[in-house]
Amino acid sequence: MAIPIVTIICCRSRISLSYSTFCLLARYNVPISSILIIFAVSTEENRPIFTGCLFEIENNKLNLVAVDGFRLALRSLFLNKPTQNFSAVIPGKTLNEVNKILSDSFDIVKIGVSKNQALFEMENCKIVTRILDGEFLNYKNVIPNNWDTRILVNKSNIQNSFERISLISASSVEKEKKYPVKVQVDIGKVTISCTNQTGDAKEELYVSTEGKNLEAGFNPKYFLDALKSIDDEEVYIEFGTSISPCLVKSTQNNDYVYMILPIRLKED
Repeated sequence: MAIPIVTIICCRSRISLSYSTFCLLARYNVPISSILIIFAVSTEENRPIFTGCLFEIENNKLNLVAVDGFRLALRSLFLNKPTQNFSAVIPGKTLNEVNKILSDSFDIVKIGVSKNQALFEMENCKIVTRILDGEFLNYKNVIPNNWDTRILVNKSNIQNSFERISLISASSVEKEKKYPVKVQVDIGKVTISCTNQTGDAKEELYVSTEGKNLEAGFNPKYFLDALKSIDDEEVYIEFGTSISPCLVKSTQNNDYVYMILPIRLKED
């Protein structure tokens, strides 16, 4: 495979960059921009490595991982052409720019990686960015493999419920304070509710349930971000205990997994 070269010329300056790895991204059922999990990238500068998204290729499978300390997003897809393994953390700010350019485009995107830089090549645009230094989270050891409680639910229905309940969660007399939403799973039913000084709200959904009954608290925004990024009609939501991570998964394949940490609920 020929090593791609990018040349940048400005006034009397000329810089040529070579990229030892070059992969192609193509999704024909969804736009490329929908694969980017920028919403879960951290904005906290005290942990710079998490302000980027991990791009990892293993056995011709690309894994994109973002984490911000409260949630983790994993998107995976198989590449169209054989590509050597590599791992690089791309700044979230760069991915935001790529996302703006791509918008709802279905075009192929080429990604090149060198020692400390990465290249995104689109039809009429090339973006060169630095790669973040540091050790990224070992996400494979963090995502739970087992669950104690699982529900199968219509994605639109539960998304709409979270959107309505989140209005109460965010409307607090205390500025900037948001209250957790309580998720309660019983046989054949999930109840989503929130109570604070300004009022209370509760919604019930009839769902398919497996395992134990459960009660846990969550930030509704994290659920909404995950649900908005899934195209399936139904989703699995898997729980451990009330203090262990929750997973939102596709029912069709293993292309995406979202992990959300719970919030401790106050005793009544």
